[in-house]
Amino acid sequence: LVNEVARSISESLSKRGLPAEFEDRVHDFPDYNKSYTNSRETVQKILQSNNKLLALFDIHRDSIPGLEKAETVEIDGKKSARILIIVGTDERKSHPEWRKNLEFAQEIYRQGEKKYPGLIKGIRTKAGTYNQEFFPRALLLEFGGDLNSLAEAHYAGMLFSDILIEVLKEDL
Repeated sequence: LVNEVARSISESLSKRGLPAEFEDRVHDFPDYNKSYTNSRETVQKILQSNNKLLALFDIHRDSIPGLEKAETVEIDGKKSARILIIVGTDERKSHPEWRKNLEFAQEIYRQGEKKYPGLIKGIRTKAGTYNQEFFPRALLLEFGGDLNSLAEAHYAGMLFSDILIEVLKEDL
């Protein structure tokens, strides 16, 4: 169902004048451990076919063992899933410009705190590149977790669209 969140973000951005594409190819079946290897080809095709790309997102949901209640934040009287931003580092593989992705994540976080405090629960750096080495504004985003409702994740996606348009408005 997280693909539906990604699709709604793409549609929301496009309706607001920021062209967005949704890629729904499944990369983690039949072997979950090869998902990033499999998605590398898709990322490279996207980059080759679009020289005006402003950002690239890999949309996920989180799963936290032992968590018994969904993490939410109330925004405008409505419950939203919280968003976690993941930035890959060069700890295990060459990724010399990973800090550009981190700067982009920080910009999104700052704008998120201005518009919707608490929506973005943080930025986590992790050893791994997550195909972020191919583009300076590439991030992995986790829209809630397995305990959040689809409605909460969709709302987070809509709010994220607002934030992203604000962050990228100078590039439009």
